[in-house]
Amino acid sequence: MKRISAIILCVLLCASCERHGGNDKDLGNDDNITGAVNSEGFLISYIYPCELDIQRGDADSLKVLIRGDSATDEEKHILMEKYGDTTFNSTLIEPTGAIAIEFTGIEITSDKDFDAGHKAGASLADIAVFHGASAWEYINAGCPDSRTLNVSCPDYWNPMKDFSGPPYYCNGFRRIDKPIGEITENDLILIDSNSIIEFLQQPEQPGTHTITIRFIGEGITIEGDFEMTFE
Repeated sequence: MKRISAIILCVLLCASCERHGGNDKDLGNDDNITGAVNSEGFLISYIYPCELDIQRGDADSLKVLIRGDSATDEEKHILMEKYGDTTFNSTLIEPTGAIAIEFTGIEITSDKDFDAGHKAGASLADIAVFHGASAWEYINAGCPDSRTLNVSCPDYWNPMKDFSGPPYYCNGFRRIDKPIGEITENDLILIDSNSIIEFLQQPEQPGTHTITIRFIGEGITIEGDFEMTFE
């Protein structure tokens, strides 16, 4: 049964990216959602990932946005049943959304030597930290205390030092702050589309590196490159 569900979701994912080109929807920016919404599920939208948009953060980090397309109503119903997102039954002030597929891991590499232990093309997973969030734990717990979800969030919930994230980021979303090499499959279920990757150290030699980031799932890899200059 699990294999059948995976095949169905894979077909839906491919169809979504081909249908829309994978660039017309960003997670949490659904133009059709305004004001308070009564919702059976905690997530208003599920996003089929199609590409990575990578930008420079502060001196040692990259902002990563997973772009994709919103599931149709029929697709959303399938996903709600798959993830058990049917127990919220309350009001949401802010739109909520997450990535529809389950990634199994993240990879990060550079085209140049970082240091003696990280040659060109080698994994940087032990010196790069993923800052993101997942709605899975909250949904899997049956969406407890839903009436508290619309309170303001303290600044420390922001995964990005210079970015004011959506106010629901701490409400129903569990923070993930781990070296990429320690990320588990459970961490990457129903993740928010916005994340930060922070380097714990600089390369031994200043210069520009092409950093490649890959989000890997069953039958799908979403990847992007960014030219990052280290002073």
